[in-house]
Amino acid sequence: MEEKKTLEYDYELMKRAGALLNSITVKGVENIRAFAELANILDSGHFVEENDEAIIKHKKGGPDDGPKPRESGGES
Repeated sequence: MEEKKTLEYDYELMKRAGALLNSITVKGVENIRAFAELANILDSGHFVEENDEAIIKHKKGGPDDGPKPRESGGES
């Protein structure tokens, strides 16, 4: 079985991605700009250790946004 991987995104960028998705209409040239920016946001994700409690981990967020990533404070 293939190992699961998790993508991590910046919280503010994901909020922007949600706003872009809400702005998309059925037709219009302005959608091209929104799709291009959305593609850049999605491309900015990077793989992290799998966490069974959340599919996408946020660097910061509200209480309903899943577990917070551990801060790297030098402790093991």
